[in-house]
Amino acid sequence: MVISFLKKYQEEILDEKIRLENQIHELEVKCLETDTFIEMLQKEIDTKFESFSPLQVYSPNKDKIVELKFEKRLLTEDIKKLNESLQKCADRFEEVSEVINTEERKIIKENGKNPFTNPKDCSNVFKYELDEADVSRLEFALKLIDTDHARAKLELQSFIKHVKYNSYQKELQDGKNENVSRET
Repeated sequence: MVISFLKKYQEEILDEKIRLENQIHELEVKCLETDTFIEMLQKEIDTKFESFSPLQVYSPNKDKIVELKFEKRLLTEDIKKLNESLQKCADRFEEVSEVINTEERKIIKENGKNPFTNPKDCSNVFKYELDEADVSRLEFALKLIDTDHARAKLELQSFIKHVKYNSYQKELQDGKNENVSRET
């Protein structure tokens, strides 16, 4: 029960991480657009005319450039804040992963043996039947492979752990059923 809660929390953290990465990407694109616009405006300023003119030349482009530079500075600060949030999110993700692994080890230790320590003893994995949720998780991971490799990898790792855990629980239940039938 604790592990399922932690896995849901881990998925929420992963969703938040993806959201932050998308926001950072959008801000970086805006920053690049601002840079190109500033360059374009600077090219339009006629510095030769200004240097030879006895009059003070008013250029609205200069005001716009100052405004865009200020906007770019704000965007850079926002990107920095989002990167910090992203790092905190990644740290939380790692912490939750460690707790999940610790809890899974505790369960294996409490219940006796780990069926996956011996590679010859992995036959129970192939007896695992996929339900509709498992199939949809695999399809989701397949779709993610093209767009987000890291998320697809995490989804597949999560699915493998899910299969291992459920097959181990099934093995424990089968063992209990055999003990009950032997006693009667």
